[in-house]
Amino acid sequence: MLRQSFCFSLGAYALLTQEPARSQVSSYDICVTDNNLSVVGTGTSHTADSNMSYRIAFNSSLPVNAALTVVRNSFYAMLAGSFEAVKSCRQVQQQEWFHFARHLRNAISHNGRFHFTNDSGLPAKWRNLLIEQSMQGVSIENFLGWFDGLQLNAVMNLFVSEGVKT
Repeated sequence: MLRQSFCFSLGAYALLTQEPARSQVSSYDICVTDNNLSVVGTGTSHTADSNMSYRIAFNSSLPVNAALTVVRNSFYAMLAGSFEAVKSCRQVQQQEWFHFARHLRNAISHNGRFHFTNDSGLPAKWRNLLIEQSMQGVSIENFLGWFDGLQLNAVMNLFVSEGVKT
C-alpha cells in the first residue's frame, strides 16, 4: 500500500507540475467536506454533503517544491513502513541491508537526520551507500536517491513476500 501511495504522489507531482496536464488541472477545484472529496470545474457550484466545506484551487502558481515535498514524504513513509513490516521477520537481521535500512528508518522517523545512540550496526553498507558514526546529525535529504530507495523497498518486499535471500 505504501508503494502505491508513493506512485500516486508521483502521478500527482507530474500532473500538477508538468505541461500539458498542469494547465488542465488548474481548471478544476477540489471540494473537501467531512465525508467527501469531489472534483468540480473552476467557478462551478457543487452540492456539499455538509454545512461546511473547503474549495481548493490548483493554479499555475503551485510551487514545484511543494509538490516535490509531498512526493518525498510519501517516499520516506514507504521506506520507513517497509522496514517496520520486515523488522520482526525471522532471519532479517542476517540480511546485508538490514542495518542500513534500520538506520535509514530511524533517521526518517526522527527529524530526517541520522541519530545514533551507540555504534550498533555501524558502519552499515548497502550497495555503494554507507552510513557511519561520523554522519551523526547529518540530514538524509540528499543521501538516498529515488532509484536506490525504490530498489531498497523492493528488496525488503521480496524478503517478506517470497522469503528471497537478498
